[in-house]
Amino acid sequence: QFVRYGWAAVFDGTMREISTDPYTRLKADHVGFETLAQITFAYEVFNTLTSIVLPQYRTVEFLGHHILTMMISKIGQTHGPEFYALFYIGIAATSTLPLAVMDIFKFGPKVLAETYPTANSIARVCFAVAFLILRAFLWPLVSLLFWYDAFKNLIDPPEDGQIWRAYLIGLLLSNTFLGALQVIWAGKVWGGLMKALKKGGTKQEAKSKST
Repeated sequence: QFVRYGWAAVFDGTMREISTDPYTRLKADHVGFETLAQITFAYEVFNTLTSIVLPQYRTVEFLGHHILTMMISKIGQTHGPEFYALFYIGIAATSTLPLAVMDIFKFGPKVLAETYPTANSIARVCFAVAFLILRAFLWPLVSLLFWYDAFKNLIDPPEDGQIWRAYLIGLLLSNTFLGALQVIWAGKVWGGLMKALKKGGTKQEAKSKST
């Protein structure tokens, strides 16, 4: 659902329509966004509870990420900003699709990973590539634009009234924390990808020598 809403806004021209200037990117309305925000809120409530219950997810990073996203999604239902939310909780969520498959292999019955090692490897590589493109490369670029728009609205508010000031400042602080998490996780993802590629190359080399 998250991915569908995000990419649909790209392909149907919505992202372009609500991105004419720093003011529309923070205040423009998008039909369907409220549903996306509601779905994200419910999803993050589940993730927060899961992070509390399961030890492997009970970390400051996961809890901070889920709680912040949950709060922003709830307030964002009435305060937006739709343009940036479509990227952060829509398009960027694309990387969670292969991640879900990875978790099935990781936490599911061991026989799955043993029976389908190729599918497991493909899911890992797809996740790493998607994460690095969307969250390590595009996320910082979108964040730079968001900071520019936010300060533009704070310093020179539009005539029809600015977005809730305290909320906007809160979004800037949240963006800093969430952005830092993307950088930290990107480093781990990159390391894992290089390790997997190196391991695959070593196996292929050993196989070639044996033949």
